[in-house]
Amino acid sequence: MRQSELDKEMIELGKERYWSKVNRTKDTEVETYSPVAKRLLGESIELLEASIKDWIVYSETGPGRKHRVLPYFYMLPTDLMAALTARTVLDGISQRRTLTAIAVRIGQYLEDEYRFRKIQEEEPDLWATLFSTVNNNGGYVSKRRYIHKTAKAAGIILPRWRTKDTCAVGIVLIELMREATGLIDIETFTNMFGRSTTTVQATDDLMLWLKEAHAIHEILRPVFMPMVVKPMPWQSIYIGGYHAEELRRRPLVKSYDAAYLQDLNEISMPAVFKAIGHIQDTGWEVNNEILLTMQYSYENNSAMGDLPSNTEHELPPRPEDWDTNEPAQKQWRRQASQTHRMNLQDRSKRLQLAKVLYLANKFSDEEFHYPQQLDFRARTYPVPQYLQPQGPDWAKGLLRFSKGAPIETQDDANWLAFQAANTWGLDKKPIQERLEWAWSNEEMFRKIHQDPLEYIQWNTADKPWQFLAAAMEMGEFFEQGYGYVSSLPIAQDASNQGLQIYAMLLRDPEAAYYTNVTPSDTPQDLYQIVANTVIEKLKLSDHPFAQKWVEFGITRKTTKRQTMVLPYGSTKQSCKDYTVEWFKEEVFRKRRDNPFGKEVFRPCIFLSDLIWDSIGDSVTSARMGMDWLRSVARICMDNDVTPMWSVPSGFLVKQLYEKQAKYEVKTSIGGKIRRHRLQRGRGENSARKNINGICPNFVHSLDASLMMRTVNLAAFNGVDQFSMVHDSYATTAAHSGILNTCLKTATVEHFKKNLLEDFSKQISVLLPIGITLPEIPYVGGLNIEDVLESQYYFA
Repeated sequence: MRQSELDKEMIELGKERYWSKVNRTKDTEVETYSPVAKRLLGESIELLEASIKDWIVYSETGPGRKHRVLPYFYMLPTDLMAALTARTVLDGISQRRTLTAIAVRIGQYLEDEYRFRKIQEEEPDLWATLFSTVNNNGGYVSKRRYIHKTAKAAGIILPRWRTKDTCAVGIVLIELMREATGLIDIETFTNMFGRSTTTVQATDDLMLWLKEAHAIHEILRPVFMPMVVKPMPWQSIYIGGYHAEELRRRPLVKSYDAAYLQDLNEISMPAVFKAIGHIQDTGWEVNNEILLTMQYSYENNSAMGDLPSNTEHELPPRPEDWDTNEPAQKQWRRQASQTHRMNLQDRSKRLQLAKVLYLANKFSDEEFHYPQQLDFRARTYPVPQYLQPQGPDWAKGLLRFSKGAPIETQDDANWLAFQAANTWGLDKKPIQERLEWAWSNEEMFRKIHQDPLEYIQWNTADKPWQFLAAAMEMGEFFEQGYGYVSSLPIAQDASNQGLQIYAMLLRDPEAAYYTNVTPSDTPQDLYQIVANTVIEKLKLSDHPFAQKWVEFGITRKTTKRQTMVLPYGSTKQSCKDYTVEWFKEEVFRKRRDNPFGKEVFRPCIFLSDLIWDSIGDSVTSARMGMDWLRSVARICMDNDVTPMWSVPSGFLVKQLYEKQAKYEVKTSIGGKIRRHRLQRGRGENSARKNINGICPNFVHSLDASLMMRTVNLAAFNGVDQFSMVHDSYATTAAHSGILNTCLKTATVEHFKKNLLEDFSKQISVLLPIGITLPEIPYVGGLNIEDVLESQYYFA
């Protein structure tokens, strides 16, 4: 395979995908969803709304009789009328449609809106039920029919517009749109049968504009795939990655802020470019043994390794006494709804898996590379999608390094054993227990290696496809012994990197211990520690919910998500939401009995308060750090300052969250209509987004900087294969010990300075003279060098 041919294929596939989407919108008459028509929609709504307002004023004050449809224009907001009219006219703009047909459709949409708003005003409870029922089910016609039928059954008489007036309202709006926008023509012609027909169609200027706009957009959307040659080293923000100019249209950093990109381009960032270069230079290949197993399992619908079904799940048979047994009807509908939901989920997973398998087969005999791109925090991502090292379990299981390294020592072999044990599900166990499990299962590994389709114990692993890849290599190692060349990426994962970073920033010994920054004999599981604290609080509580929660069972899964997201800006409300989500999963999906009867929210709110307090008991420093960061962001917003800071790698972070000039019209059953032209920053900082975003963005910028320092130090020490996923670092088994040592050394170098103080100084420079920031939180006595002795910091 030649790279030049692959480049052409990426561009052509992009064009095919683009036009497939455009043609789909034409066929279904929803052209306003195509990329170029979104802009037309926004401009049209703005102009048409102004025209409607002018027409109302003229009709009220002008000479002669008032127009007969004027009363209808008082019934609905002008922005809603403009939005519905513009979308109805522009959907299908490339086709000739009769004026009457479009006018009637517009009038019906507006009449429906008026009717449903009446229900909403007069019967709000009934409307809430109706809306929740139809909102995500079916199309417009079926929703409309259901609402009408239900309203009639409830004895509600919906107002009706006269048919002639409905059409007349539509005709007036179409004419106003023609005058206001110049996008459409209204023409009358005589057909072959001598009948006169009036149509609405796009103007010649509009069709030319659409053609030119489509020609530009079709080349801006290539289907990015891996490269069969090494990517171009990044020489600046704009030059690097793909070699072909048609593909090299993306800068290194994903941002629409041209000024920010220019600032980055003028900054010296050798450490950043070096680290990206090492990651891009890593060669990959498809693990063909895993590919054959995966394809066989999927084609035979064996549901191995959490693969989706390759066929639709069949609906359950209807009960024989369907017409007379109402409880049986309800049960069948519930089961049918679950089946539909599973089919919907499987369709999405099938599509993703199909793309992964297509790429795996395409590159099955090739060495390939992944061009990289950064976000504004400097987090690193492969540009190609689907088959890539940051994908789901089945994608990761298909990939291995193209250049392996021989396992020469027991330490090297132990890293391979770690990968097997961790992907099996023992990643929270002590190191010795993991190793004992791996080395005592030689027979299982040998059998899996000999025939993974016959010996399928791997299917029960926590990460089945990554475990299968590890098991196959373990089986091969048992056959060959030392000298076996292993090319499997061996992952070392942080236990909770966000909280680890806060512990090191604030030198908090307790938080550092709970997050495995400092040495311990066994791995500390913060999620279980919080769960244990919650259990103790429940046992001491005399609240009527407390004992029922103890009996229901509080596990690490109960508290995992609430604890995990804390360093990224979690709030007490989000803690409640995650607790409710967990409980619903247990009761509705796992079909456990609800000890609280039909109640869900009150018991979960009670429990979430205990979880929130228990998290604070364990990681007080994180809360202090987050509160301080939010106060800094609040001061920036009060003074209209965009937060910017440099991290140790030299990368400049700019947190730009602007208020959006977004215009949104909510229709009763038609979803939302947006003016996409105005979906852009107004030049004003959004206080809410900046305050909420400062905590996760600051932490992510530091974890990205640490990753780059680690990559460069490891490369200096001979490591040349890298698979980096934010808080999970991987290389070959033979080099994993070096990577682990470099990671800890880089951590000491990275956090030995007071990074919060540096951050405070950088923000202070941006603020007006006289504005001061609050003092940074108390810094404890943690010795950062203790991380050098920690076995479980990344493990």
